[in-house]
Amino acid sequence: MLTIRPAQMAAFERAAVEGFEQRLFNHVQTLLSEEGVAVPVPELRARISAAVTQAKEYYFKREIDIANFVEIVIVRLGGFDEKDCPKPLLCELYTYGADPETKLKKFGTWAAARGKA
Repeated sequence: MLTIRPAQMAAFERAAVEGFEQRLFNHVQTLLSEEGVAVPVPELRARISAAVTQAKEYYFKREIDIANFVEIVIVRLGGFDEKDCPKPLLCELYTYGADPETKLKKFGTWAAARGKA
């Protein structure tokens, strides 16, 4: 029987998160460069990491949902501060168990209407 120790599981999880954030970085950097926006690499990595953390606070779990949230925050909005978000939308983002696609669609619609700060 194969036994995986907790330390090994933690190492696998770190590697998975780092791989996801690298793919996300490449994707966001491509989108920004297509729009002619240059963000220094360390700053973009920090912004992506912060947006991933924020996405998890809104109960997004799947990589695709987290990636879509990050794309909206960084590419469409140029950043996101909860105080700028309408309360009903913010409440929906914080709703545990709500359909992630519905939450992202509403967030994306709001972001498109708001534009970059």
